[in-house]
Amino acid sequence: NPKQVGGFRIPPMPWILGAVRRRLDECTDIGMQHTKWPSNPFAYAGLTSTGNLSIPAGMGNVITSCCDVDQSAVQSMDIKACGKVLEVSDLDENITFNISAPRRQNDTFNVTEVRVCQYFDLEAQEWTSRGCIVSAEYDDRIECSC
Repeated sequence: NPKQVGGFRIPPMPWILGAVRRRLDECTDIGMQHTKWPSNPFAYAGLTSTGNLSIPAGMGNVITSCCDVDQSAVQSMDIKACGKVLEVSDLDENITFNISAPRRQNDTFNVTEVRVCQYFDLEAQEWTSRGCIVSAEYDDRIECSC
């Protein structure tokens, strides 16, 4: 069954227990850690995304000033086994989560606000939206699916 922690929905991962046992000598202590940071722990890498912004089809000519990182909305989620962070990849379903991203303006005929889902890529040391989409939009937040 999917697990929910701090607004993150983690899909079922039936393989995880076997992988943990093989890697950690029969350890089965598995948990999730959600952190809502009071300030951005990755601010050293800059405050904007350097990756390409995926503009939804049908939006025509879009001019963006992409993509500022809201310093107060940075969150992280780790899946751990016996205190060690596990790398999670190639899931059958995406991980979904909410990010505080209040609307800054109402859409008009000429202007459409585009809010994006971003994460900090530890390997590349940059903010990116690669592999993430906005799956739902609300006035005060967006739901991301990565």
